[in-house]
Amino acid sequence: MQKLYIEATSTTPRVVFDPDDGKLMITGRSMPEDSDTFYSPIFNWLEEYAANPKSYTELVFNFEYYNSATLRCVLELMSILKNIKEPNTLKIIWYYEDGDESSQENGEDLRYTINFPIELRVIE
Repeated sequence: MQKLYIEATSTTPRVVFDPDDGKLMITGRSMPEDSDTFYSPIFNWLEEYAANPKSYTELVFNFEYYNSATLRCVLELMSILKNIKEPNTLKIIWYYEDGDESSQENGEDLRYTINFPIELRVIE
């Protein structure tokens, strides 16, 4: 399986998904004009990865800014991976700025919605 790399733009995040070490990161600004078109290849890559994941997978979201359409896509990304079963381990990390109650609440809402222990971390 190939590594997935998408360079950031002013409206889309940087995506680095490495199947060899199980590290999956999305960082930057996410407000694409068409979220479904932007995130579609990411969904496809994750579905293929989830069929044969590493023993440890870490999915990291570290957004500077994101819109509501992105949040819907994030939920779908998390849902694809949360079905990884034992003996594999999945860790999802949601970063937010200190004092950004909206982003923190979004992380908490995602945790509740997918019923999975998402780790919330303050950006240092």
